[in-house]
Amino acid sequence: MWHTAQICMSDIRQAKPKTTGAHGVKLNDIEPVRELLSTKANISHTHTVNQITNFNKAVNAVIDSAFTYQKIGDFEIRKYPDGTMIQTGLVVFTVVFTREGTTVHTDLVLPIAYVNKDYRCFITERYESRASGKGQYNWVFMQAKTNTTAKVTSWYLGSADWMTIGRWK
Repeated sequence: MWHTAQICMSDIRQAKPKTTGAHGVKLNDIEPVRELLSTKANISHTHTVNQITNFNKAVNAVIDSAFTYQKIGDFEIRKYPDGTMIQTGLVVFTVVFTREGTTVHTDLVLPIAYVNKDYRCFITERYESRASGKGQYNWVFMQAKTNTTAKVTSWYLGSADWMTIGRWK
């Protein structure tokens, strides 16, 4: 790796300044780059990354500022620098009485709003023990309703783990 770095430094030092590039466009002189490099370590500079004071601390600070994690109650939110946001949590179903009959659904209010309602919803049922002593699996469905709300529908009362992925910026 050091050999590659030395070759690159050598190449810069020996580079001939170009005055014109493709289509006759004037290019910047290499001299400012040479001057900047001359204030840095010379070509025989050979310390390792581990010898740089506070290197790991500085790198971790940059990473921590780019990726964020929040826990709000039972919700977990992860934001990434490219604008992606992942939210997860647990939903407990409630019975809703409508003119058409009884349905089991819940309007899940997301803790952080997405930029629009074009986010993806994922849900998985939780195994619930029933009064008969036999376990029963539930059928659950989830869809984006607004940028802050998702509709969760199920066949039975119970709970499910959910996840949404979308854009926060």
